[in-house]
Amino acid sequence: MTIELTRTPVYPGGESDKPNSGYVAAATEVFYYSFENGTFDLVIPAALSTNEYRYVFRVCDSTDVNNPECVNTLPAGANDFSMTDDKTFYVKVDNEAPTVPFGSWKLTSGSDAEEFDGILPSSTIHCVNINFPIQERQKLVANSMQINWMYYEHDLNWSQYRSTFPDAWQTADLQLDLSASPNRAVGNCVDLWPGHELPSDLEGVDLRFWVTGTDSAVTLGGQFGSAVEGGDFALTYKEAEFVINKIIVSPGQPEAGQPFELLVDVTNVGTDSGELDLQIFTVIEGRQQSNFNYSCGTTFEPAMNNICRVQVEAFPLPVSSVMFKLHDSSGNELGESPSFHIREAGSSGGTDANWALYGGIAAVIVVLVALVIGIMMYVGREEEEDGDFFVEDEDYLPPGEAMTPMSRGPPRAETGDGADYATQSSGPPGYGGGPAAGGDSKMDRAKRLFPFWDDATIQGYFDQGWSLQQLQDWVRENK
Repeated sequence: MTIELTRTPVYPGGESDKPNSGYVAAATEVFYYSFENGTFDLVIPAALSTNEYRYVFRVCDSTDVNNPECVNTLPAGANDFSMTDDKTFYVKVDNEAPTVPFGSWKLTSGSDAEEFDGILPSSTIHCVNINFPIQERQKLVANSMQINWMYYEHDLNWSQYRSTFPDAWQTADLQLDLSASPNRAVGNCVDLWPGHELPSDLEGVDLRFWVTGTDSAVTLGGQFGSAVEGGDFALTYKEAEFVINKIIVSPGQPEAGQPFELLVDVTNVGTDSGELDLQIFTVIEGRQQSNFNYSCGTTFEPAMNNICRVQVEAFPLPVSSVMFKLHDSSGNELGESPSFHIREAGSSGGTDANWALYGGIAAVIVVLVALVIGIMMYVGREEEEDGDFFVEDEDYLPPGEAMTPMSRGPPRAETGDGADYATQSSGPPGYGGGPAAGGDSKMDRAKRLFPFWDDATIQGYFDQGWSLQQLQDWVRENK
């Protein structure tokens, strides 16, 4: 027998019959299929024009004797009593691919909604939002759109990508808002470098996006290596990067039951500001025991250095060989503390207080010593100026090296007994005294005390090691 299949366009005039539908004018077509034993397997050609089509089946009967396509018909008297609805079905044909409208691509940061145009900072690489409309006049299939991306360096696949990921490119499903007009594709907090940290050397690296998916009939035409309009971005390194310079345990020897701190010296060596969130692992005798998280609570600007004070809960019992390993929130190790011991509670025996007491006593002693020395210097200077403070030669000169002042200048005026310096001594002639002026030099004072000597004579005595006091004593003894 022979089956007749008639395909009729619902809107034969296309757009003229249904404006803004995207439908294309189409004509009715009829197909014939022969079969035996009441079974058949048909391959029906698809319509090429976008439209809605009605398909109707019937079996050729005696009325088709003049139709050459109906080779075998129903026998005379036999009729097909199938219900019309059972012999009819409809197909919508969509021969128009959905498109992304020009200039509609929108990529924003998942943290602060900053929109990026042509340049994408590395600080947002793990969370970006994607949003763009899909131009489709027929029907999109829910959950059928994907966003794809690949990294290039000078138009070649980036070697860092190939050594990090086994996939030829990255892809993620997009959500479709079919209630919007036009429909919109949305990707929330898409990780563009999943599971790894993006390298910092991004010179010449760019990122290209393209869209793939299906509508009711055909595939959306995104191709590998060809970016959608507005989906090509140059990458730039911009993020905080922390370095720990030193870790100090405070106090240096904490006791059991005593909370203490880790003083962490941190510098932001990156190109963007950021906060440091730490993962801190407790290691005892070389074995990791526990961990906790701590946020420094400071926004570190680039090149900023600061101390992060990490509060550590008290250990209940004494422990030896304790240390802490510090990681950032991404698991990168930043540093470790020196090893130390948790002492038994009370083992310090008030050492800190005693040291404070000792320090106070030492400070008092230093003040008293300074005061005594000051008084002695003041009294000594007063007596020196008054000529009443006597110092023996041996206090200034080494044993066996006593020196006698040179005899220079005119003889001293005669005393009451008629003697003069020339007959009494070979020392300096004459003597005259006077108070020392504040701020005068040693020579100025000597010239006032000994006006009968010239500058060269006085300097000669100074060069031999004589002091003003010694010269005063010598003059006094030889009056």
